[in-house]
Amino acid sequence: MKKDILFQWDKSCDKAFKSIKSYLMKPLVLVALVPRRHLILYVAAQERSVEILLAQKNDEGKENALYSLSRTMMPNELKYSPIEKLCLALIFSVQKLKHYFPSHSIHLVSKANPLKYVIAKPVLSDKLARWTTVRTPTQATPDALVYGVETVIPLEQQIPSLRIAIQEGLTEEENARIRLEELEALDEKRLEAQQRLKCYQARLSRAFNKKVRLRSFQVGDLVLAVRRPIITTHRTGNKFLPKWAGPYVVKEAYTNGAYKLVAEDGLRISPINWNFLKRYYA
Repeated sequence: MKKDILFQWDKSCDKAFKSIKSYLMKPLVLVALVPRRHLILYVAAQERSVEILLAQKNDEGKENALYSLSRTMMPNELKYSPIEKLCLALIFSVQKLKHYFPSHSIHLVSKANPLKYVIAKPVLSDKLARWTTVRTPTQATPDALVYGVETVIPLEQQIPSLRIAIQEGLTEEENARIRLEELEALDEKRLEAQQRLKCYQARLSRAFNKKVRLRSFQVGDLVLAVRRPIITTHRTGNKFLPKWAGPYVVKEAYTNGAYKLVAEDGLRISPINWNFLKRYYA
């Protein structure tokens, strides 16, 4: 509605006004709990908050709200995945409504489907990938080294694999026997993973050392040194300055690859290792 525009109140406007008035005169209010009648718990996880609503059906089959709570997430909780946020909402409901749970049956309602969320991802989430991916150094998954058994990914629940088919055909006694054998072999599996890790580190060290060239300097040579944090006496706050400071003069050379430097103004620098130095060409 504007000042210069003609407005006419018609029947549709009157109908909308009456419906709004009727709605405001009958607000939704919380009702009392009916004993020995099952409850309905609604949980929802938004981007920055979690909400829960406890409801119960009346004699007419209509749901009435009993309790409603919500809270904003902490800064660290904002980084949670949607599944973790939903679990956070469940924990929040258990903490706040725990006095309702022992004496009533709870029907949980949530639009989120964690299993569908994970499977629908074209690439597994980072955490799930870390749990189920074989590491190159150890040639084993983290869960296999910690628990002695591989993790069952959600996809194997939808498309049964050979492992799942074998497990479903086992009896409880056979499953317990196989699990005990896996736990007994866990120490040996960890030792094998440790040996693979050492071999992997040795290969990396050899590959790196092939490309490393030892730099040696003589007394009197001009060199440049890494500005920070090695050169603690020359602190600067400008991030656009070069990373190398100098030139410095080699005052003394040690047998372990360290050098004592002297600046042009006569300021002595603490001994610095050779890998933080490079030759200066005037």
